[in-house]
Amino acid sequence: MQTYEGKAIVLASRPTGKPAPDNFRVEDIAISHVPDGKVLIQNLWLSIEPYMMLSMKGSIPMSQRVHANRLNRLSDLYVSGVDIGQVMCGPTIARILVSKRDDFRAGDMVVAYGGWQDILIDDGSALLRIDPSAGHVTAQLGVLGIPGFTAYGAMREIAQPKAGETVVVSAAFGPVGSVAGQMARLAGARSVGIASGPDKCRRLVTDLGFDVALDRLVPDFAAQLAEACPNGIDVYFENVGGMIWWTVLPLLNERARIPLCGLVSRYASDGVDDGIDRSMEVIEAIQYKRLLIRGVSVFDYVPLEADFYREMAGWVERGDIRYVEDVAEGLASAPQALIDVLKGRNNGKMLVRLGRR
Repeated sequence: MQTYEGKAIVLASRPTGKPAPDNFRVEDIAISHVPDGKVLIQNLWLSIEPYMMLSMKGSIPMSQRVHANRLNRLSDLYVSGVDIGQVMCGPTIARILVSKRDDFRAGDMVVAYGGWQDILIDDGSALLRIDPSAGHVTAQLGVLGIPGFTAYGAMREIAQPKAGETVVVSAAFGPVGSVAGQMARLAGARSVGIASGPDKCRRLVTDLGFDVALDRLVPDFAAQLAEACPNGIDVYFENVGGMIWWTVLPLLNERARIPLCGLVSRYASDGVDDGIDRSMEVIEAIQYKRLLIRGVSVFDYVPLEADFYREMAGWVERGDIRYVEDVAEGLASAPQALIDVLKGRNNGKMLVRLGRR
């Protein structure tokens, strides 16, 4: 067997705040043997996602699962974290170069959890074969992948938007928030997106069909949000936390539903809040307004997987749900791409193209 060579980016040190370039290190890879029952894959596209910051800090505090199916196996990979010297984690689109398994062949295109590297040996348990001729290949890492499935499951199971309601989404230009807001619109609700900067806000309305988009960075953001939601907020899709949460809280209607999908504002923190304890404000609001706040994990929605692929593929094909991608070139760009995502600098789903192969 020939020797396959490439590069990998490993975790050199744990970040003390937001990640910096010196938290990463580039290493060489050489693979000349594929064990029985394994495959050799070549990563073509890498997804950059905010949760990677948590993985850099260690394992994510979620319970592991019995590997009854591909999604449960994928769940363990997501929550296991990254050790010092280990390849950075992440979903990829990949091509199988060599297969020692009966269920995959050389040349197959798959969604993998291949991480920040050009090539790797994989046991195949979390691979999903895709048909590149069907189009929307990179969407398998976004609207047709785990981000889209996360939004779909949370909107179906928790948010349950109804016609005439107001749905507010933070980080609305990201791959999860953008799908959540568009699903609200499809249900007949009014979708209000929150994003960073005027360009993202403009594109939320013109490109993605949100009814209103608000820039969280402007000084009068709170006043603008109140004006945009004169009848209060029925659903708040939480991706950020921090100042946005405290701005939304007093506007929540009775029996509002809050899918708690992410807290990007805390990912680079030490887990200790600054200032006074305001937890009782939230507890009182939950009691008096009978709020429903539920944490979101895509791996809770395994029974919805078939529905998701059928409905979301149809919405994308008809143009009912649209998506925006932001592409960085080459493996070496991955660290800066993650830094940009955590600072809100990306414009859409952040991807890294690992060479034009």
